[in-house]
Amino acid sequence: MPFTVQLDLDPDAQATLGALAEALSSIPGLATVRQLGDVHHISLAIYEDPPLERFVPALAGFAETLAPFEVHLASIGLFADVTNVVFLGVVVTDALLALHRRAHAALGAFRESCWEYYLPAAWVPHVSLALDATDAATRAATAALLPRWTPMTVGIDGVRLVGFRPVRTFYRRSLAPA
Repeated sequence: MPFTVQLDLDPDAQATLGALAEALSSIPGLATVRQLGDVHHISLAIYEDPPLERFVPALAGFAETLAPFEVHLASIGLFADVTNVVFLGVVVTDALLALHRRAHAALGAFRESCWEYYLPAAWVPHVSLALDATDAATRAATAALLPRWTPMTVGIDGVRLVGFRPVRTFYRRSLAPA
């Protein structure tokens, strides 16, 4: 089972993105993140079957170093491949890249099982809105999002480890202010 290490968006961002997701929920041929049972987030990495008895403590050690922070969502995007993902693009900053590198350093013992798209120098930070979209659904999703989309700054308030599919939370830590 794959496991994603994710940065959860705060409740205000969840509500705002929930309205966007609602606009997508009636489009046939895609699954929104919420329909799959997850919350909106930024995935730092996906690992294939890590040994949780060692992985969770390493993740917890990393999560303890974080405080709440903000990111800017600037664009609508699409990963056009087997899983066609409709997403919101996160503005890449030095601080975000440094956080990503720190996460991978903390979880370095599990590098062999990390999906290559999430490794440093390959990662494209994003917030997925819908997955498994057919070509027709990606066109419909874009049409539905364009009139509703405004770039925004959102807060990050937690770190979560989620196994998927089905989606199941194995660890979550709220980020405490520094």
